[in-house]
Amino acid sequence: MGGGGMNRAIRITAHWRMRVRQRISVTACPELLAHALFWAVDARRHDLVAYVGRVRRDGVRAFRFRVPDGRFFVALLDTERRSAITVLAPEHEVRMSDGAMATVMPGARALQLAVSIRSTQ
Repeated sequence: MGGGGMNRAIRITAHWRMRVRQRISVTACPELLAHALFWAVDARRHDLVAYVGRVRRDGVRAFRFRVPDGRFFVALLDTERRSAITVLAPEHEVRMSDGAMATVMPGARALQLAVSIRSTQ
């Protein structure tokens, strides 16, 4: 069968739990969301979760997903250690593996590179 890590244990961090409740909903179940996202990634269910990019070389990847009310979020998942790290809402920034900053744009299908605008004054 194809889904390599489908039966491996998932680590859910305290930070993940806090951010899910803070950014998605106080009634959202962080454990269920983490398991659902890893299942969708393993099963290659691109209709449910979309790969956005590598955040760090050690296995941390960004995945975009939608919640039932239609809002989009980006989950940072460590696919090697099977750990749910955090949830980013629109307008949050994350540093990618190449050092560039990426911003979660509302409705975007990917993280978009943020351009710093510096004052010339």
